[in-house]
Amino acid sequence: MGGGLLQDLRAHPLALGLAIALHVLVILLLVLRLGSEPEPLPASGAKKPVEIVQARAVDARQFDAAIRRQREAEQRKAERRRQAELEKRRAAERKRKAAEARKRKEAERRKRLAEEKRRAAEEKRRREAERKARAEAERAAEQKRMAEALAAEAAALEQQEAEAQAKRRAEAERQRAARLSRLRADWVDRIRARVQASWRRPPGARPGNVAHVYITQTPAGMIVDVRVASCSGSAAFCKSVEAAVLRAEPLPQPSDPAVFERELHFIFEPLGG
Repeated sequence: MGGGLLQDLRAHPLALGLAIALHVLVILLLVLRLGSEPEPLPASGAKKPVEIVQARAVDARQFDAAIRRQREAEQRKAERRRQAELEKRRAAERKRKAAEARKRKEAERRKRLAEEKRRAAEEKRRREAERKARAEAERAAEQKRMAEALAAEAAALEQQEAEAQAKRRAEAERQRAARLSRLRADWVDRIRARVQASWRRPPGARPGNVAHVYITQTPAGMIVDVRVASCSGSAAFCKSVEAAVLRAEPLPQPSDPAVFERELHFIFEPLGG
């Protein structure tokens, strides 16, 4: 029991100091008590050692009780400190966990916001890309429409110009043909007048006699060949027409070389019957 008490005292320095102080106090009280009491008589002195032993036993029990109370008080105090420390650690753990939870929630919130921002930016880029694609498609369609309109307009203008040019060419050709026709008619009339001036009426010629004259000539009006066909008069009339053509040489030339015909046909009908 003494060894266990000594271990308890060593484990609790404050209790050890208090125990030492109490022992010193008890010893001093005993010394003072013994020093102040008169020398006991032999008859009655036989009981004094027993009282002293009992007093010492009582003091030891009181001391042990005090030590026990002190130890229990210190144990309770230590337990309170332990509980306080435990509660402090628990509070710190709760605080740490709460801080971690807040930090985690904040990280999740930031992550969520970043993801929402990223998605919003992606959606914005997608809408912008679609808008640009639509604008580009509309621009391309508008350019195509304008190009087609310009091409159609150019084709229409070209067609109109071609038609107008064709009309102009046709009109020019018609006018040229009319002019050449007039010039040819004038040329044939001049040849016919020259033949008429060279014609000598043969005996037996009658009014209404007509001869178809076919001439082969050079550009200078020199006669290469003459033939009278479909002559409605007598043979003398036919020969007189042929002779008149030969006497009319050189034949009049056309005012426009384009009118010239190497082989010419005209109808000769004498004037004045």
